[in-house]
Amino acid sequence: MVYLLASIFFSATIGLLFKYSETNNLNRFTITFTNYFVAASICFITVLRSDLSLLNLINSDIGFFWEELLIVIRNKDMHFSDQNSLLFCILLGGCTGWLYFSAFIYYQISVAKNGINLSAMFSRLGILIPMLIAIFFWQEIPTKIQFVGILMSLSSIVITNLNFGNQVQIHKKSLLSLFFFAGLGVFCNKIFQKYALIEHTQLFLFCIFGSALLVSIKPLLINLKQIVVKDISIGILIGISNLLTTLFLISALNHVAAAVVFPLFSAGAIVLVMLGGKFIFRESMTRKNLIAILMTIIALVIINLKI
Repeated sequence: MVYLLASIFFSATIGLLFKYSETNNLNRFTITFTNYFVAASICFITVLRSDLSLLNLINSDIGFFWEELLIVIRNKDMHFSDQNSLLFCILLGGCTGWLYFSAFIYYQISVAKNGINLSAMFSRLGILIPMLIAIFFWQEIPTKIQFVGILMSLSSIVITNLNFGNQVQIHKKSLLSLFFFAGLGVFCNKIFQKYALIEHTQLFLFCIFGSALLVSIKPLLINLKQIVVKDISIGILIGISNLLTTLFLISALNHVAAAVVFPLFSAGAIVLVMLGGKFIFRESMTRKNLIAILMTIIALVIINLKI
């Protein structure tokens, strides 16, 4: 549970840093690029200092990889062999980085068309994808009391972000795309934890942030403005927090069922962002915010009773 709490903390840190950048009208494209550059660079250094035999990939048998992939999926609890795990990390990490960046782009589109509340809710509710797959495909079924905590966590996400008093013109395509990409991006972390070797985590993280870095170059060049030190500084902080969020989330999945991790991860991050908004940015706290915070705390206590 310590890993889960750490991932929640750093996820909320990312949200608060982005909030600071938007409040101060910083260049989000410079920040995004710097974020991925820093995370990828740290992972690259750790990979170089590790004992991974990446040269073995040159002589890898692609046919054997696909054969083992089918075997691993059918067995559900089986991991790849060392060489195929390396190849799996590269392929999965590249896809995950693209999903991360796509979710970020659709989040911006959705905020412009649907507002921040509805966009934040659909982004967080994307965790339903990995949660349901973990329950039905991998049989990671929570206890009855944990189900209560999970439902409370999901309810707190809806209560926090949905403005029931306003009728808005919903742009369904951007919301569904955001839900899909955000959910699949998080789900890839679970796939790695389930099938790859844990000692290949740094390689997986490097492929995530490295591929996201490559995808972010074009938007940066299109929207290139004067480079400001503050943009770089915030990008560095977000990059470190982004890396630690993913690292601790994967570690949490090694100890706690995905159906428990994902809703608490999303709801907990929202609660910390709200508290940060209150005490750092001096924002007012509404009644529904207080209800959501209370529900999340109760959910955390309930789930820990059985873990």
